[in-house]
This record gives sequence, C-alpha cells and structure tokens, in this order.
Amino acid sequence: MRSCSLGIPPPLWATVGAIGTYEVSREIAKRENYHLALSNPCFELWLWLHLKLNRPFFDRHDCQRSLYREWPEFIKDDYDAAMLMPLVPVA
Repeated sequence: MRSCSLGIPPPLWATVGAIGTYEVSREIAKRENYHLALSNPCFELWLWLHLKLNRPFFDRHDCQRSLYREWPEFIKDDYDAAMLMPLVPVA
C-alpha cells in the first residue's frame, strides 16, 4: 500500500453503483475501514473526474459518451486503472 507524504497510508475508497446494494456495502466498508462513495449518476463519473473537471451531465448516458470520447481505449469492466493513478491529484 502506498503512503502519502505524511508517512501514513492513504484512505481506501469503495464505490457503490446500485442503490439496492448500499446498506450491505456500508456495513462492509465500516467493518473493513473503507470510505464509501455512492456512484450516482454512474461509475464513469468517477473516471471522468480523473481526466477532466466536473461539468453537468444531462444523464448517465451523456457522462458515458463523454468519457468514451475523452478516453477512446476505455472498455467498461476491462480497463487499465493504473493509467489513472498519476491523475489522482487532479481528481
């Protein structure tokens, strides 16, 4: 696990995309000492925020189309998250 500049581990985050899974995810996150973020309108918004400043999206489809235009290599459920690590400070 990487440490931040203060010598302590960075906080761990998990995202939840489906409202129905929130309660169970909240209990697991609490038990495992994770922060929990609700991904609304869609998970792709979190990826977008690593690449660009936030902007209003009409709906989740608008967000997804914008991400695909900005990151043409992106394939949902099969993408290189390590590519985003240098962009974390921007997110």
